[in-house]
Amino acid sequence: MENLQIGKWLITNDGIEWTGVPFTGYYINKELLLKKSHDHKDASDWLLHLAYKNWLTEQDIYALNTAFMAAIERFVPAYKQAKVSLAKTLDEQQKIIHYKNALPNKGMVWQKLLDSLAGREL
Repeated sequence: MENLQIGKWLITNDGIEWTGVPFTGYYINKELLLKKSHDHKDASDWLLHLAYKNWLTEQDIYALNTAFMAAIERFVPAYKQAKVSLAKTLDEQQKIIHYKNALPNKGMVWQKLLDSLAGREL
């Protein structure tokens, strides 16, 4: 299949790649699309994890959601698609975006705090 660009996300034959600035090397392998979050049952780990990143705008996150749905349809057999609840993921993601937007400083200190709350390393 041809590559598909959605916002700053590129769906390739191998997964989803961030093509925007800053260049971060973020890439979601198609085999990991349905990886569940440890903290939020039935939610997508990738969509929640990336929602914490300050370098992603709200529009970038929404474009990722669209790219994610297109990639799932492209790569994941229908019988496995229900493994992750997009509705639950989007609900949790909105909470993260709301919290992130309410922060007075969106610098690295806040990113470390958000990553720590998410149980992630930088």
